[in-house]
Amino acid sequence: MSSVTIDYDRLNDISRYASNAASRMDDYINDLSGKVMGKYSGITGGATSKTQDSAYYVSQKISQLKNKKTQYSSFATAVSTFSSNAQEIDRDVARKIRAAKDEFVDKHDYVDVNWWTELKSFYIDLKNSCPLLNALGQLNDYITSINESLWSELKYLYKCGGGKEMVGVVLAIGGAVLAVVGAICSLVPPICGIVAICAAIGAVIAAVNAITNVVTSVVAMDKKKNGDLAWSKIYGDRDTLQDVLRETNFGNGTLNWMSYGTAALLDITELVCDAVAIYNGIKNVKNVFKEIKISAKKGKVGFATRLKQYVFNSKHYSSTKNKTVKWRDILQKRGNIRTLRGYKATKALSIKQYESSLTKGQKLAGKIKKYVDSGKDVVKYTQKFFDYVVDGNWSFKDAVEDVCSLVNEKFETLKAIDKVYTFGKNAFNYADNVKHFYKVQTALP
Repeated sequence: MSSVTIDYDRLNDISRYASNAASRMDDYINDLSGKVMGKYSGITGGATSKTQDSAYYVSQKISQLKNKKTQYSSFATAVSTFSSNAQEIDRDVARKIRAAKDEFVDKHDYVDVNWWTELKSFYIDLKNSCPLLNALGQLNDYITSINESLWSELKYLYKCGGGKEMVGVVLAIGGAVLAVVGAICSLVPPICGIVAICAAIGAVIAAVNAITNVVTSVVAMDKKKNGDLAWSKIYGDRDTLQDVLRETNFGNGTLNWMSYGTAALLDITELVCDAVAIYNGIKNVKNVFKEIKISAKKGKVGFATRLKQYVFNSKHYSSTKNKTVKWRDILQKRGNIRTLRGYKATKALSIKQYESSLTKGQKLAGKIKKYVDSGKDVVKYTQKFFDYVVDGNWSFKDAVEDVCSLVNEKFETLKAIDKVYTFGKNAFNYADNVKHFYKVQTALP
């Protein structure tokens, strides 16, 4: 015996997509009629055989589009009618089965019906007998259908209607503004030395890459609007200045050589800055554990106890500030200050001494930097939301990496490990790019 399974949600999607296709064809027809056909009559010097042939082919195209529009509209109507009829048949069959069941149970008292079945039957009978409850049920079904339809429309707009590119441009602009502000703040650091210099250089490169991402995202959106999907994908994948320099053909061997060399130089610079950040991060980890040990000794508790308080960010009362503070925050800050001692002319021995040594500009830059970092996280995870939830482009590996990234930001040790991993991955990619650059140059005459 054969069986047929009807998915009403899928039928609704098919009908809606067909209607959308018909609507887009109608827009295309209007554009051809108004923006193309209307221009032929205004040609200076009158029509020629070539313009007449062109007008004929455009007219034929409009006729084909009208036929396809009619077919898609008819198909959407047919699918919608089929879905409605099938649902009505389902409801009719359900009513008949329910009536047959009730008749059978009434004739055979020994048949045991569980309470859940009785409750559902009571609800269905009450709904069918009470117009108000029936109307509320239909309203609920209608609202659910509207929500599903809106969600489907949103996904369609994001995937096929240029929404993905538009969101990318908006987030790229936000990321660029934050990167520029972060770069400015990095130029007024509370310390001097190689760590601060590398941090500032890295921030400037990040700002330049963020601005480049804005430009490439805008171009990608424009290419998508013009129907050039291949170039839209190419520009959409160019997130950094290095990508643009490597992939752009300047039409001149020397210029191409210089652009690829500049990209390689930027990669190496970022790599050096990352190496310095890893060195500083390892020192921070060492000093945080040292501060945990010192704090445990002063508080007359075990190292394991203080470490647990650090991991779970337990609160304790600070008499100096007359408020509660968290162990992780205070110990990491002490560890950072211990790291900074070698870079300051006046060595800070405590958080209070360190904060009092900062200028107003440095304090303001530090506060802004915190907001900038939080803003970057908002931009990053907003994009993740659209990629995962709306686009459906996610994997278990990506989700685990994102969760680990969130956790890593809370702990100096995990942050240092993550930096080492990122450094190794970038070093491998940079080495591959430099190797490719060398092969290209040696192959040139």
